[in-house]
Order: sequence, then C-alpha cells, then structure tokens
Amino acid sequence: MTAGPDARLAFSYRAKNANLVLAGTGKVTVIVDGRTTKTIDVSGSPTLYSLTDDKDPRTARLELRLDEGLEAHAFAFG
Repeated sequence: MTAGPDARLAFSYRAKNANLVLAGTGKVTVIVDGRTTKTIDVSGSPTLYSLTDDKDPRTARLELRLDEGLEAHAFAFG
C-alpha cells in the first residue's frame, strides 16, 4: 500500500515480534495496545523494519501511523 494523508493501519496479532517491509522517505509511529513504543525513520528501497520485539509471544493490538507517500509491502511475524 502507499500511505495517503493521515494514513493508519491497525490490527491484532499474536507473536513475539512483528516486522514490516517499508520503502520511501518518512516516519512510522508504532503504537502497541494504545502506547507509542517507537518511531521508525524510513529511507530508501524496500527494507524489513522491526515493529515489535517481545521476549515471549503475546496478543496485542498494533497501530501504525505512516507519513504520506510511505510504502508498506509485507508483514512478517515470529
């Protein structure tokens, strides 16, 4: 997907970690269970970025806020 103005993506997952391939230039704000956990600076061609990295698997709600123009390609969970 290519992010438009005020782009957000939210879903629930169960895993130890969540990753996303991102491309373009901008920032992604990562919110887990309503708390901002990190901001990722994205720059360049498609690269895998770590969104979460927990010690044990858990169920959580993940929300991403993407700057306009950023591209999100594929999720990977572990």
